[in-house]
Amino acid sequence: MDDREYAEYWGYAEKEEGKLLRFLSREYGILADDIEELVPMLKALSDPLSLSEVRRLHRRVKSWREEDNGDFRELTLYLRDLERRSRIRKKEAVFVILFAIYAGMSSRLMRETVQMLEHIRADTLAKYEISRYSKVDFTQFELPDGTMLKGQLGNYASYSARRMAQTIQLGGKLSPVIQASQNRILSQTKAGHYHGYLDQVTASVVGYSVMEALKQTGAGKYRFIAVLDEATTDICRSLNGKIFRVEEMELGVNVPPIVKDQDGRPVPHPCRSMIRMIE
Repeated sequence: MDDREYAEYWGYAEKEEGKLLRFLSREYGILADDIEELVPMLKALSDPLSLSEVRRLHRRVKSWREEDNGDFRELTLYLRDLERRSRIRKKEAVFVILFAIYAGMSSRLMRETVQMLEHIRADTLAKYEISRYSKVDFTQFELPDGTMLKGQLGNYASYSARRMAQTIQLGGKLSPVIQASQNRILSQTKAGHYHGYLDQVTASVVGYSVMEALKQTGAGKYRFIAVLDEATTDICRSLNGKIFRVEEMELGVNVPPIVKDQDGRPVPHPCRSMIRMIE
């Protein structure tokens, strides 16, 4: 694979990921500022919350529900529970407040990501001169590892909120927790590779779209081509050059991104291998 072929296959997706990374960095900057402003208030809460604190929390809950931060079921359940109660402990109040902040950011990120994925799919299919295709709900698009965008971003929001709540309660530094949360979603290595969950989503949509294209064009066979560098996994090296029939295509197995080794164990990401139609 030469640089031209790599750029043709991955170039547009990586350009879109660069835009998404800049969006994510701005969002996390805002999130960090919001949490810093909240810390004194969160530390000052009584335990259990006083009646006046419960009332203020209930007003916050109503506001969050009106802002439609209900993309994530777990948060919705917590909010409904708090609305019905007058006795609330500080620990759970702090978690839900932080969860709502992370979930709001994750909802905006999900909308931005879905738009990016739609553009990537259209661009990939256009390279094969395919202009008619059905719409895909990328919030529920199943990745080779079995996860879905909506559920995973919800899990990250919940996990990050718990970590942040613990850090605040223990008086630790906030910035490492925030940075680790961002890197888990999407970041860039010194070598220029993207990694994190959204890179896996992006690579999966590229692979899925190429599969669509090969089927629609009536292709019979394709060759697996690995990008051979320091990030190449053993499984991708072993697949390099192999030829498969189109009816054998399986995302994550013989169509990149490859996410498991020969024994079914998870392998490192990112994957920048590709497939090329040969007949």
